Amino acid sequence: MSAPALAPTGAQDSGLVLPGANGVKLARGRVWVSNTSTSTLLSAPITRDGRPGELSVVFDHLFEIDDFQITPGGEIIAALNGASQVVSISPSGRIRVLDDAATGARNPSAVALSADGIYVTNAAFLTVGATLQRIAR
Repeated sequence: MSAPALAPTGAQDSGLVLPGANGVKLARGRVWVSNTSTSTLLSAPITRDGRPGELSVVFDHLFEIDDFQITPGGEIIAALNGASQVVSISPSGRIRVLDDAATGARNPSAVALSADGIYVTNAAFLTVGATLQRIAR
């Protein structure tokens, strides 16, 4: 599938060109895609033949969203690279910051979920010291 919503915009952050479509997940009968350069999380239904349907923006203003995970209950845990935040987005759309630069996030780039925690890789593009971090849940 090719769609303008997946493309990079040419936006830059500190001289780094931001990618377009970046993360992809399957959950709840849909395909979900993050676009770092537009700071959006997109979603499309999976059709009967297994192809993605029409993409729509589910959330925007997720500053340089990188990777994300979706829990069985529909909560989205997202790494906001440019904001140096890991956030939780409830099924109703409420955004809660779980971690930020003050408590360890340094350009988070990927998230993985366990029963009692969130594992985060911090790329530290703009600081020294990439890390692997665990956030308790």
